[in-house]
Amino acid sequence: AAAADAAAAAAAAATDQPRQRPTNNQLLYKARFNWEHYTHALTPGARDVLPEETQACASVTSAFLQVLKAIHTAELHRLHGSRNILKALSVNTRRTKVVALSTGTHRVPDELRRHQLSDGEGNEYSTNLDRNRYGNDDQYLFTVVRFNLEALGLCPLICQVEIIDAKAKEEDCLVVKVPDEGCRCNGNSDAAAAAHGRLIIGGVKTPGGGGGGG
Repeated sequence: AAAADAAAAAAAAATDQPRQRPTNNQLLYKARFNWEHYTHALTPGARDVLPEETQACASVTSAFLQVLKAIHTAELHRLHGSRNILKALSVNTRRTKVVALSTGTHRVPDELRRHQLSDGEGNEYSTNLDRNRYGNDDQYLFTVVRFNLEALGLCPLICQVEIIDAKAKEEDCLVVKVPDEGCRCNGNSDAAAAAHGRLIIGGVKTPGGGGGGG
């Protein structure tokens, strides 16, 4: 009985204590897609197979590549102007973090080579996304995804990033998205400046550095 009382007291004390900030390996990354902001006509049936979201994962590398794969799939199935966005983005690896593995011009750690995308033309791509290079930007995954969408001339509202504290008692989710006024679906290039802002919705501000596995 004494042991049970001690356990109950410990549980009550733990409940009263504020939750500690999550460590990197507690964080899961997910992206949700708003395909209504993808305005290009697609081949029949292509829009039906586009994902609504990526799988939540501890690896920011995997989350980033899942986003790239979804955008690449959409762009390959454009009714007019189909394009290989992996090849296009790999030209500016320093900003896009997309690396063409065949060129050998950028170092990609061996563990990241396990995460690869194929462009359907025999070329393989990965990323050198590194959480340690972003200083105080704790939503750097969002930063790179947004840059890539804008570089492709696509609306940055297509994708929003979620950072989830996997060990919280209740799901603690930080949503990072482009403000609505950043929409450029109608060719509103002036909106690009507004898109450099970001909205952070829900949860507490968690450290957005990379989770385990990159």
